Amino acid sequence: MSGGPPGAPPSRLEAAALLLLSESDCHLGIQGDSVIRKAFVMSVNAGSEAEYERRHSPIWPELEAVLKAHGVLNYSIYLLPATRQLFAHVEIENEARWVAIASTAVCKRWWQHMAELMPHNADGSPEAVDLKDVFSLQSLSSG
Repeated sequence: MSGGPPGAPPSRLEAAALLLLSESDCHLGIQGDSVIRKAFVMSVNAGSEAEYERRHSPIWPELEAVLKAHGVLNYSIYLLPATRQLFAHVEIENEARWVAIASTAVCKRWWQHMAELMPHNADGSPEAVDLKDVFSLQSLSSG
């Protein structure tokens, strides 16, 4: 995983991503192949960290309803304060339903609401980079 020489320790970003993926999976007790796990990195503008957190506490009820209606089972976002990176972990039922969230009116309004706080694309969506799943400890079924 490390971009450095073989045997080199992981970078802070890589270590944080591994921690995010492993801790989220362990405490949620994910089993089987019916859940699709995704993780990605975004960022928040300098000085906007507190406001970003405030706007998520809680998110709009109508956005929560859209996420649930589109098969989102769990969704967590973590902030690495030193770099202002946001590590997101989501568990979904179906990739197509996840992608469809972006075309909903409430999602587009949310993006507009958050655009001043974070780097975003021309369509208003936050700039995000998918993380590669490199490790997952899942409960083993007995029998």
